[in-house]
Amino acid sequence: MRRNHLLWLGPVLALFGVLSYFTIFYQWPILRDFPWLNLLLLLGAVAACWRGFVRARAAGGWRRIAGAMGMAWSIALTGLFGVYCFALSSSLPGAEQALAVGGAVPDVVLEDTQGTKVALRSPERTLLVFYRGHWCPFCMSELQDLQRGIAALHAAGTRVLAVSPESVEQNREVVEWLDLEYPILSDSELKATDGFGLRHAGIGPDGSDVPRPASYIVENGNVLWRNLTDNYRIRPRPGDILAALSSLDG
Repeated sequence: MRRNHLLWLGPVLALFGVLSYFTIFYQWPILRDFPWLNLLLLLGAVAACWRGFVRARAAGGWRRIAGAMGMAWSIALTGLFGVYCFALSSSLPGAEQALAVGGAVPDVVLEDTQGTKVALRSPERTLLVFYRGHWCPFCMSELQDLQRGIAALHAAGTRVLAVSPESVEQNREVVEWLDLEYPILSDSELKATDGFGLRHAGIGPDGSDVPRPASYIVENGNVLWRNLTDNYRIRPRPGDILAALSSLDG
């Protein structure tokens, strides 16, 4: 009897459809914001499993059981991925306490990876990007995306500062790993995070508190613009920030 390759192809495709999102496709905002390619892979996996199951059912025996198991596996992975993308990734705390436009930037000084003390309250126009940590792939994707737009942001007269809850040493590793041309400030005591009202309790990998993802444009000690995503997969792109800067100057 002809081999039923779909019995293993479908489940493998389903597994790849899930894992590839967190290892490959998250790096591109167009695929990170809405994982359409991964969803297509998963739907293709379900279709392959269904076809394999139909063949296996006709063959009977162990092939029927294998086909049913592969079908159940692919449907389960597709369902879990959908729940994660459209429900669980929106499990961020409310933003009622977050510093609003017009609010005063807290008088906090943080240390960058070179040991330089940097004040968040400054006359210079600054983009502050709070992220959760190096363990968050979407945060790393956001930092990479900012790096791709750093020249345009600097040309718009804006310095870029990322704010991390991690140590100076860990931030240094991230800067070297991603080859960033802007500083990461260590907010390990969450003074800036609390000053901006962004604490997200117990969400760190060790149960620690971290910042809620957020982006702020500040100048002369005041907040001019903010973005408080309600889905931690989705962050503002450099183009969104440049548009905001243009509207502020308009």
